[in-house]
Amino acid sequence: MIAQAAGSLVVLIIAALFLRSLEHAQKLDIGLNPDHVLNLTMDVQQMGLDESRGKNFYRQLNERIRALPGVESASFAYSVPLGYYSQWNEVWKEGQEGVPESDLPRFPHNKIDSAYFATMGISILKGRPIDEHDQSGSPRVAVINETMARQFWPGQDPIGHHFRYGSSQVPEVEVVGVARDGRYAFIAEDPRPYFYVPLAQDYSSVRVLHVRTSVSSVTLTRAIEDQVHSLAPDLPVFDVMTMHDALQGGNGFMLMRLAAQFAGALGGLSLLLAVVGVYGVISYAVNQRIHEIGIRMALGAQRESILGLVMRQGLKLVVIGLAAGLAIALSATRIVANLLVNTAAVDPIAYALATLLLVSVAALACYIPARRAMRTDPLVALRYE
Repeated sequence: MIAQAAGSLVVLIIAALFLRSLEHAQKLDIGLNPDHVLNLTMDVQQMGLDESRGKNFYRQLNERIRALPGVESASFAYSVPLGYYSQWNEVWKEGQEGVPESDLPRFPHNKIDSAYFATMGISILKGRPIDEHDQSGSPRVAVINETMARQFWPGQDPIGHHFRYGSSQVPEVEVVGVARDGRYAFIAEDPRPYFYVPLAQDYSSVRVLHVRTSVSSVTLTRAIEDQVHSLAPDLPVFDVMTMHDALQGGNGFMLMRLAAQFAGALGGLSLLLAVVGVYGVISYAVNQRIHEIGIRMALGAQRESILGLVMRQGLKLVVIGLAAGLAIALSATRIVANLLVNTAAVDPIAYALATLLLVSVAALACYIPARRAMRTDPLVALRYE
């Protein structure tokens, strides 16, 4: 009984930690506004379009999408935040041109158009966003996030500084803006450097169309796909989903939700086993002491004292199990600490909730046989043996 209580408490605490972690993750500031945003992905290379024709197709499509009723803004990007693919490159800060690639950090980045920040609700904290003037023939530019600014130019204004990415031989890009930090590769990641470059200066045939709407974004899905197929009837459009749905993927909340559900199921099963164990042990103890209980009652013991006697016997063992379980949990939860988001391995609320739940259920399991003992007829009990 003690072992069951201890084991159940450990599993319940871990389950509570994952549930708390999921709750905190869903409240995270991911650096963008996912409300009323629809994503559609396409690749014009599948139709054999070269860079020139591809740019023309995306320009025409953008114009048509923006003209649809209910569309507030539309933009193209290479990848979706927290999506299943992204682009990473070595980055040379100005003055590091001779440093080999193996000694350089690799940062993720996205290729975007001029409407991206407005469509995704990403704030520009300093400088300017990428705009229509940032074309293939103009100086190469980039917008970096707060973490990259702090890491590359601590205590300095990063606007006007330069860096290279991908190769030390390519022209450098100038930092023209600083965007708010967000979540890019995984929902539980620590703040990481990230930057944005114009699609007009770094072409990609694969693009995600982000559409912000003033109505439910799902209702415009058919109209948007019709516009795509009116320009390119054979172009596949895939990963059509709202931004909220995209955030539920493998790099978003899905793994945390699965972990919380799995841990919760194990916690429920262990709690059930603990209840069955407590009830079985106390029932057996009552049956073994039925003669003693009859004598106590024949000598004047009150029914409430019999109830307290049995309850104390059961809860004493449960408390010993709780003490052992808490000691084990303090060590066991360190193993899952890296999987938690904004939740300490020794989270007092998780520990308190798990302990309170186990004590409450164990008390109920003790009360049922204790109540039966309280109603024992002394004459029947004395004849029991």
